[in-house]
Amino acid sequence: MAYTPIYTRKNFVNGTAPAINATNLNDIEDALVSLGNGLQTAAADSDANTAAISTIEGEISDINDLIDAILPDDSESGNPAVITDAFAGECKSLVLVLEPIQSGSGTPSPSNPRPITGRTQSTTTRTGKNICSVNSGNNLIIARVKNGVTYTFSIRNRGNCGFNLKKESISGAVVATYIGSTDSVISVSFTADSDFNLFLNGYGIGGYTFVDSAYDYQLEIGPSATQYEAYSAESITRVYGETVYGVTDECTGAGATKTKGLYIPSVTSVGYSASAGCNYADCHNITIVEDSNTICNMYDQIPYGNTDAEGKYKVYPSAITIYDNRFTDVATAQAILNSCQIVYPLYTPVLIPLAPQNLTLLKGDNVITTDADNVEVGYKADIALYIAKQLGGNLGNRGAKSAPADEPADDPKEEEKSDEITEPVTKEAKK
Repeated sequence: MAYTPIYTRKNFVNGTAPAINATNLNDIEDALVSLGNGLQTAAADSDANTAAISTIEGEISDINDLIDAILPDDSESGNPAVITDAFAGECKSLVLVLEPIQSGSGTPSPSNPRPITGRTQSTTTRTGKNICSVNSGNNLIIARVKNGVTYTFSIRNRGNCGFNLKKESISGAVVATYIGSTDSVISVSFTADSDFNLFLNGYGIGGYTFVDSAYDYQLEIGPSATQYEAYSAESITRVYGETVYGVTDECTGAGATKTKGLYIPSVTSVGYSASAGCNYADCHNITIVEDSNTICNMYDQIPYGNTDAEGKYKVYPSAITIYDNRFTDVATAQAILNSCQIVYPLYTPVLIPLAPQNLTLLKGDNVITTDADNVEVGYKADIALYIAKQLGGNLGNRGAKSAPADEPADDPKEEEKSDEITEPVTKEAKK
């Protein structure tokens, strides 16, 4: 809209025209009145617009409340957390659980130390059912898989070829292998025996070449292949600002709560235990719940009353007593224990305030993985998918009917066109 000035400048000059008279002064007054009226109108319009915006926001809030009231609540946990019935939108809650990382295996002892490490951050990723992060290629990593989870990898084969899925590298151990035929969808299922990076190694057969760019790859959780879905992902990273050894992180809430701490034993006295039959060191400067479940890199914890204490430790409210016949005095015990680590539950958990972060779920299938230990997801469920899930009507990998990976899904309208007359299903038949 073109701007129309309410007053034309006259450019008064001392001793010359224009004249300072009633006409010119009234022009100025009229312009000031018009300006004031315009400002009042604009202010009124602004108030009206603000009120309208407030009304719209209230209506949106009412709609969201209605959606919350109508849609059922559902939740999944694990790592990965597999969701089959999501209503598209943000998670209602997203909670991560981090535990200390202890390397090695077996019972920790002075002869079998098992170092403990913490973490400074965590990353959590949401994908659809397809968790394969590449669309095509060869001799490369396609995903990271989790111990104990069953997966199915599939591609559309456009020539005689086969492929090996390998652990950690192309030269690594073969996880699964398949030899395909022309113009088919080939797939193979396997259950991971640990957490590892999965590599694809494709090869041609009988003069054919593995033309990797001609394929769509899909890695999904479950024992069989379903219709192809393009890879889609969203991630959040939580930075804790320190090394943490035990955390419950409410990503959509106030932040992370430290639940565990790291203790390096500080020896205050050394003695001999007649009941245990060995030397011991008392380590203080720690407040801990009596007989707490702790983790140590050098010793095994034993409960009260156990007399087989050599090379082990007990937890008391204000001290940890470590039994080791190498302890002959405080200095010797301290030298032995200067690399000892004990992770213990904090008597009073500590909040680490963090800005809220969230993930947006796709309608239906979602897979959430994390480099934390576990993720708990609360969300609103699609009503139809939720009912199918509760009834256990899973005809595919994830509770919904799926077409083969190389065929389109059936059109329900086609069934309506059928002229075939079928017998009614009786109650006896339903049983």
